[in-house]
Amino acid sequence: MNPAVSSFALGDPAELEIEVDRVIADCDGDPRAAVRALIVANAVLEIDLERQRREIREIAMAVSRGYARELFYKRLQCSEDPIPYKPGS
Repeated sequence: MNPAVSSFALGDPAELEIEVDRVIADCDGDPRAAVRALIVANAVLEIDLERQRREIREIAMAVSRGYARELFYKRLQCSEDPIPYKPGS
């Protein structure tokens, strides 16, 4: 089995094979239809991801640098393992 496939996010390669079988079964046993469905699903996810990235960029531009800097310092102070950083150094 391909090493990239064995390190698939599901963990167990057997689980990946089960998912492959399930997707093909959902497409009435037609592997081309299964691939087509997965390509369409991936395209939808990519469009959604790009929309979310755009929204994050818009939010980031709307937040003032001073507010973001203060929020960063507060998180550093509350962190259990803070990054050794001092303003102005």
